[in-house]
This record gives sequence, C-alpha cells and structure tokens, in this order.
Amino acid sequence: MLSEQAIVRLLESRGLKLRGSLTDEAPSGIIFRGSSGGLSGAQFWRLETEQGPYCLRLWPAEHPTAERLAWIHAVLQRAASAGFTLAPVPLADTAGRTFAAQQGRLCQLEPWMPGEALPVGSPSAELVADACQRLAEFHQAVQPPLQAAPVLEESPGILLRTERLASLQDPAVLAGYRHALSPRIFPAAYLLASRYLELAPQAFGGLLAQLAPARSLRVPLQPCIRDVWRDNLLVEGDRLSGLVDFGAMNLETPAADVARLLGSLALDDAALWQAGLAAYQAVRPLAAGERQLIAAFDRSLVVLGGFSWLDWIYLEQREFAEPARVLARLAELLLRLETNVLTNR
Repeated sequence: MLSEQAIVRLLESRGLKLRGSLTDEAPSGIIFRGSSGGLSGAQFWRLETEQGPYCLRLWPAEHPTAERLAWIHAVLQRAASAGFTLAPVPLADTAGRTFAAQQGRLCQLEPWMPGEALPVGSPSAELVADACQRLAEFHQAVQPPLQAAPVLEESPGILLRTERLASLQDPAVLAGYRHALSPRIFPAAYLLASRYLELAPQAFGGLLAQLAPARSLRVPLQPCIRDVWRDNLLVEGDRLSGLVDFGAMNLETPAADVARLLGSLALDDAALWQAGLAAYQAVRPLAAGERQLIAAFDRSLVVLGGFSWLDWIYLEQREFAEPARVLARLAELLLRLETNVLTNR
C-alpha cells in the first residue's frame, strides 16, 4: 500500500496538487479503489486534485517490465496524437518519465476516464457496435505509418495457442490437472473446474482443425490491446467512454482484439457479432485472413481459456481479491463450451 505522502509526491512531480490537505478533517482526496473490479493484480486510487480527477495505477510486481511499459505508453501517446481520446495517456514528470518505481512495483498517473463499468447482462446492439467502431479507430490510430510496407507474419497468439493445445493433448498433462483439482482449494470453483476439464478435451480435435490453417496465414502485425474485454470498458449509456488496462499490449493482428472484444460482449449471439463486425469494418475493413483468424481466436478462448484459470487456481494457488468475478468468468467459459463448441465439433 502506498503512503499518502508518496502519492502527494507523485502528484507534485507532475504539476498536480491534491484537493484539500492531508491534515484536514475532510477526506484528503485519496480514495483507494483496490483492484477496481479487475483481475490483473493491479491496484488503483482515485485522486481528487485541483486540476480534476486522476487515477493512480500500481502495477503487479510481476509485470510489465519498465521497457515494456515505456513502449505501451509510447503507443498510447501515438494514439492520442492521432486523435483517439478514449485511452488515458499517462502523465510525465518533469524529467519526461511516465512511470515511477514504488515498493518494487511500477506505477503511473493518468486521467480518470468518464463513465461506468458495463452492467451485468447482455449489452445492446448499439453499444456493441460503438465499442467495435472505437476499437477500429484505435487500431487505425496506432497502425504503422502508411508509407512503410506492411510486414506479413504469423500471428504470435495463434502460434501460442497451437503450442498450448499440443501440450494439453499429452495425457500426462491432463492427468496432472485432474490430480491438482481439489474441493479444498477454492471450493466454490470445484464443480465448474471439474466440468470444464471433463468437456474441453472433447473439443481439442475441432480446435486443431481450425488452428492448423490459421497458423499458416501471414497478416500485418501492429500494436494491439490483447485484453480488450467487457471489464476493461467504460460506458455512458450505449456509448463507449473509455478503454482501460493496456498492460497486455503487444504486436499482434487486430483480429485478436476483435475476437476478444466480441467474444466478451456478444458471447454466441450471432446478431450482436454481426452488428459488431459491421461497425468495425465501416472504419477498418477486415481482410479475408483476418476474418478467419477472428474465428480461430474466439474458439481458442472457449476451449483453452479455462486452463489458464485452472493454472492460477490449482497449480499456482493464487488468492483472488474478488472470487465472485473468477467464478463468473469460469461459468461463462463453461456455458460457451457446452452450448457452442461441443455442439459443433
């Protein structure tokens, strides 16, 4: 936990002044928000300053590295320079640094974005379309300069998923998961995890048939968010008002972001998928190879995504600040596995 004095110093290094005083009887303007509903391990503070509200983000000790975070911030600055306003750009200190080290972790100050977290339940077609349009605008804003000839490469995400699937097809690996599952570890997750582990291997063959041709595709790579899903969206009515959490950003095909966003918002609703894809392509048309990759990424999430949670819960035995959200993610993945993948092997 950062001290109030450390937070004040961070603000002052960026020309910001906390509203009120630490010695006042009134609240100091430093509001700890915990994980703010996320599952990344980051912590957040809302800071009320004389210049307006700001967010202090304290990254997990494990990631990102200073080099990676500097690159992420440079991409966000490029997006802002191109006119994209829905991503918070971290503030630089007087030396031009956009992050600082505190207690062995990196932290940054950024504007507090307007809007609220997406409510539970199915979003409207208007919101899905707007979110996809804004994602396309972000991709356009951070794409390489047009004068540079695009380099066509394999999707790193598809390669990783192909390797992950190959490892899971080893009977010894699956046996290791079965052995690790225990009702004594996160008891509320046990039935969901057991059912997922029972069903997912039955979908491996269908996923392999989809990943094999996807792996051979060569597509342009560019900065992509890679973790753009409903919990990282802020909305005002049926309009997207902010994108937050860019810690997973890396070079990838935009198809990965489209699949992640629509898989999270639309699940298996064909009409919502159609609305989202149409809105995205109105800004940034998708090549045939990218459309093929979207399907492969989405199916991979459903079939393989639960294994990441099995890793974190049973192999690493992590503790979660909001276990209910973990259960909701597992339940959603299991529902999609049952209703979609296993009926279309």
